Amino acid sequence: MGKPVVLIIDSDLSTLALVEASVDSSQVDLVVARDVESAREIMETSGPTVTLLDGKLASAAELLVEGRQLLVHRPAVLPH
Repeated sequence: MGKPVVLIIDSDLSTLALVEASVDSSQVDLVVARDVESAREIMETSGPTVTLLDGKLASAAELLVEGRQLLVHRPAVLPH
């Protein structure tokens, strides 16, 4: 059985770099999209297992309206 495909949709390069550095590529195939248009194309061709979405991304609601199952990232401030 193949590795799960995780699609990350985020326009922030630092967030993408953090996610890429945190993922074990031997366990997961990570696919990155920086905008909704690219994400839609990837979702239709690759069929990701799970999609993580930056909730602040403009026009992100379009994907939610299309009935996709997404995990929406909302930034959190953690106390030190």
